[in-house]
This record gives sequence, C-alpha cells and structure tokens, in this order.
Amino acid sequence: MVKRLQLRNGQHKRRDKQVSPVRFKDAIVANFLMTRTLLMQKLIDGPGRDIDNECRYPSIYSDPRTFKDLYDREGIAARVVDVYPDECWSVQPELYETDENVQTPFEKAWAELLRNPFVNPWHYLHRVDRLSGICRFGLLLFGIDDGKDLSEPVVGVGPDELPEGNATYKLLYIRAFDESMVWVRQLDYDTNSPRFGRPTQYQVTFSSNYLGIPESDQIQHTIHWTRVLHVADTRETSEIFGVPRFRNVLNRIMDLRKVMSGSGEMFWRGAFPGYFFETLPELATQADVDTTSLQDEWEKYSNGLQRYMVLTGLQSKSLAPQISNPTQHFDSHVRAIALAKGIPFRIFLGSESAHLASSQDAITWNKRVMNRQQNYLNPMLIRPFVQRLQCYGVLPPAQNYDVEWTDLNSMTDDQKAGVTLKRAQALLQYVTSGSELVYPAKDWLIDEFGLSVEQAQQVIDDAKAGKNDLLTEQKWKQPAKTPFGTSPASQAPQPTGFPASKNALGGANP
Repeated sequence: MVKRLQLRNGQHKRRDKQVSPVRFKDAIVANFLMTRTLLMQKLIDGPGRDIDNECRYPSIYSDPRTFKDLYDREGIAARVVDVYPDECWSVQPELYETDENVQTPFEKAWAELLRNPFVNPWHYLHRVDRLSGICRFGLLLFGIDDGKDLSEPVVGVGPDELPEGNATYKLLYIRAFDESMVWVRQLDYDTNSPRFGRPTQYQVTFSSNYLGIPESDQIQHTIHWTRVLHVADTRETSEIFGVPRFRNVLNRIMDLRKVMSGSGEMFWRGAFPGYFFETLPELATQADVDTTSLQDEWEKYSNGLQRYMVLTGLQSKSLAPQISNPTQHFDSHVRAIALAKGIPFRIFLGSESAHLASSQDAITWNKRVMNRQQNYLNPMLIRPFVQRLQCYGVLPPAQNYDVEWTDLNSMTDDQKAGVTLKRAQALLQYVTSGSELVYPAKDWLIDEFGLSVEQAQQVIDDAKAGKNDLLTEQKWKQPAKTPFGTSPASQAPQPTGFPASKNALGGANP
C-alpha cells in the first residue's frame, strides 16, 4: 500500500512538472475571475439567488457561434447589430485628394474600384462593419495576385502596416467574415514590435456550416495578417477584441424572445378552445362512458369536416380561451433595448415609424450617426482599408486625401423650398407693414435672415437704387393683405412723431 501511494504521488509530481507555466497562469486568472463573478452575483442578486440561472439567461462569455445563431434567428438581435452600420452607410462618403476639377491618379484608381462589383469598397466595408458587431471582431480578406499561399506574408506591407517598397499587385477579390468563422492562431508577443498583442496568423473557415456542409468537408486556410484587415467595433480594454453589440441587451433580447414565443404558443393553444365532457346530472350514478366511441367522435370533429358529435349520456362544454395582447410587453422590452443602445424608440423600430419621431430625436440621432462616421469609420476602417490597398499598389500614394460624409441634418429640396417661401412671405410682410420704423431694415436682415453687415447693406442699397424694379415697384409698394382683406397697417394705430418717407428698402410707407 505504501509503494502504491508513493507511486501515485510520484506520478502526480511528474504530471505537475509537465504543466505549462502559461496554462498554470491562465488557471489562476480563471479562478480569480470566477471568484469575482460569484462575489458580484451575491452583491447584485442577494444571498441565495441567481437571477441569471432562474431566468435562463445565457452566459455572457458564450461561443461566437452562439451569438451568430442568435443574430441569424432573432430579428431584434439582428436589428441591434445592424442599426448603426445601416444608418451610417445609408449615405456613401466621398473620397477625394483635391477639390480641383482635375482627377488625380489616386482618385482615378479609386473610381475604378467603385465600378468593380467584385471589390466594391463601400459594399464590403458596410458588410464587415455589420459582421464585426455580431461577435468581437470581423475580418476582411484581400485576394491579390502575388502567387503565394495565403499563409505567407505579402511583400510590400511593413510591420507598421505602412507601404514598404513599390508593390504592384492586382486586387482579385475581397471576402468578409465574422468571428464565428475565424480563429486567432498566433499573436505577436514582441513588446518592441508596433504590432505587439495583435494577431499574426488566423485560421479562417470559408464554408459556413449554416449551409449544411459537414465540418470535415469545410474549407479552412491559415492566413497571414498582411492579407487581412482586422475590424473591431466597440473596443474597451482590448485593441483586437470588441464587445458584441447586443451583449449589454442580451437579457432583454432573451426576455423578448420569451414574450413572442409565449404569445405564439398561447395563440396556438387558445385559438382552438378546449372542451370537457360531463355526464348528465340525472345519469350521474348510472352512466358508463364509452371512451373509445367518444375519442372516435372527437377525432372526426377536430381533425375532419364533421361539425357535430354524437354523445350518449354526456354533454360537452367549451373552455374559454385565455389570450392576452403581448403589445405592451413587447414595447416595454424594445424600449429598454433602445434606451440601452442610445437609439430613439421610433427610429429603432424602422422606417415605418421613423417619420413619426420628433425633430429633436432625429437631430440627436443624426449627431450620433455622424459622430460614429467621423470618429470610428474614418480612422478605424476607411483609412486602414485605403492604406492597405496602397501597400499592395492597388491605389497610388496620395499626399493627403479627405473622406467627406453627407450632412444628415441638411435640408431636403422640399424643406429648402418651404424655408424660402416663408422667408419671402416674412420679407413681404415686413416691407409692406412699415415695421422698419421700429425695427431698422439692416438689423432685421442681419437678425432674421442671418446676413452679414455688408450683405444687409448691399440689399438695402440695391432696393433704394431701384435695381430690384419688379419687386420694388409691383410688390413692396402694395400693402400686404390679411385673411380679412385689409392691410395690417390700416388695422394698427399709426405711429406718430415719425416723418413720412419711403421705407428703408425703397418702397413707400403705406
């Protein structure tokens, strides 16, 4: 017995010596995180309770395929992931090197890429922007004609991801992937490298298992970092892993899933009312129920076209269905999701209700979208994309180029026409009412029309000089008509103490 114990202890010691220091360190970190998680759970839920377990909420640190499946099957989850990218890319930016009318070589090469359907930049940037938010990151693969395997580095891409040399490759294709199809195989652990902590190799699955292809038949390739663009949105402490966009609303999405699933099941069970059978009171002690015949009659009634049941000594009664409207529960959960993501409720619901959102909500939302365009898409997605194409020689070097987005708060043509009409009416009312006697025309043009001092003075000088003859003679000298057919000046008391003269815009005072 002693020898066996010593042998077991010796084997145990030998196994301990084979444990990798990295694995041992990971075990310590995992143990610390588990302890902290349990502590926070007790502080939040109270002693003896685990709300996440009781409500069947999934673990936050789920497998990427779990998040991808949720994105594919739950429309609200897909809406949370897609709403910001779709709104940001609803307008395409303009990429240019100079404001002059002459097209530079950089602008010409970019225009050719936009015309190529296999490598259209805006299309693939929009796709990877959506895919990168499903899990923690997304990947954009560049297929070039360098003749090397995907696992080998590309000559021309420096360690700082800047062009190195004069590469002249041709861009053959672009592919976009989410994290469920990508595995980071190796990281750069060199603290003196500009890519410290970033992936150097990826394992990418080209055939999605959602197509029904067995895992043994799926195409996988090892890809070097110089052939891909790593995209991670909503980054916190990590530079390579972001936060899934619906992680902070995952519990609400699962609650909403229960509401909608329960609503469908409730209707399925309650739309066809249940029935119960009871013997007649006068035959209560003598009735002998023939269950076989009763079941046969029920089958004919419920599954066939027979609309009656022949019962002997029995009577049937229907059970009142209990169906409740899930609208209030749906709205409360969707509002909680929209609040957590900073999206106005009607805009989160989509275009059908977005036009009912208040103007203030629309302006606030547009500011958030434009902030994402300027502070994330431009520096973290578009410029690294252009820089990588310059490394390949697909795009020529550019001294300085700009990425300009359309102002989402800019007025439409109808809105501009409405503002112009209102300004014209205000100007006509001002000129024909004699208001310049108490509000000088120059000040009014500056305050109400936003003109500069020079512009306001020029308008007044032109009007006095008769350069605007049509408006001055035919319109401005005629008093404005009120809805009752009388001029405002005739209804208002006439000011005293002012000399009779022409108004400041050149028309006669009424």
